[in-house]
Amino acid sequence: VSTSLWVWNRYFRSSRTLTGDLTDGAAATTFMHVVDGATAVNVNSLLPDAGLRQVIVWINANTNVLHTHTFVHESGTGTATLKFFCPGAVNYVLAAGKMAIIWYDATLTRWRVLVF
Repeated sequence: VSTSLWVWNRYFRSSRTLTGDLTDGAAATTFMHVVDGATAVNVNSLLPDAGLRQVIVWINANTNVLHTHTFVHESGTGTATLKFFCPGAVNYVLAAGKMAIIWYDATLTRWRVLVF
């Protein structure tokens, strides 16, 4: 394995498999977060890493169109300062094979889902 590939995988890309909804789960410690799972999941809240990394590219690596990742707007579960503020103040559904950029807004004390 080349050194540059190791650096990319160590600092820029991480993988996770979700088996159910995510509430107050640990965030990626890398910039790019590849997420897979056996079912559709709700992402209610997310704990920033110790370095307070504020921008994450979240990739839904599923190939099954039914396995969506839903960022829940102001979820009723989880720690208040770790919740999501979604565009249009509604849940944001990330389809299989798609990606989203999430950003922790320290002023709002919420994760923001950025849509382009």
